Amino acid sequence: MPALWDHSVAVSTLAQRIANCEGCPKAVLEECFTAGLLHDLGKVVLLAELPQDYLKICTTPQKDGTDPERELLGCTHAEVGAYLMSIWGLPFPLFHAVAYHHHPNETAETSFSPLTAVHVADAIASEADTSLLNHDATLDHEYLARLGLSDKEGAWRGLYQPSPAVSLNPGR
Repeated sequence: MPALWDHSVAVSTLAQRIANCEGCPKAVLEECFTAGLLHDLGKVVLLAELPQDYLKICTTPQKDGTDPERELLGCTHAEVGAYLMSIWGLPFPLFHAVAYHHHPNETAETSFSPLTAVHVADAIASEADTSLLNHDATLDHEYLARLGLSDKEGAWRGLYQPSPAVSLNPGR
């Protein structure tokens, strides 16, 4: 759980920086931060409810075109998290970003959004993350090209600053 928290904080911070770089208004910056913080909420639920099964999924090598979560559970952590957020009545941009953060090209989006910021931030932060739970994101270059944002990747990568772990447990 501490690794998941640290990753979520890194993604939320970077997503907000990316949105700021794009000149987004304050409300969108806040949505990016919140969606980044909650993007792996489904992992928390799955770890709490199916700890052994989910750890098995996390250690299963991903084959081309397959998703161990979907194969073994019938759903993904993104879908679980987004569903829970929709039940809670959270705003659409938040649960939309969570639902599609691994597969943004499955949406009909045509411009930068919290989903874009969270997807990119998750992919960048995951590259630097060595934990078992946070290595499942890759950058969707086709999605960025469709939005006309391919040239932004370098600048966005430059915004990533790994920081000391933020912990809710100071004794850690």
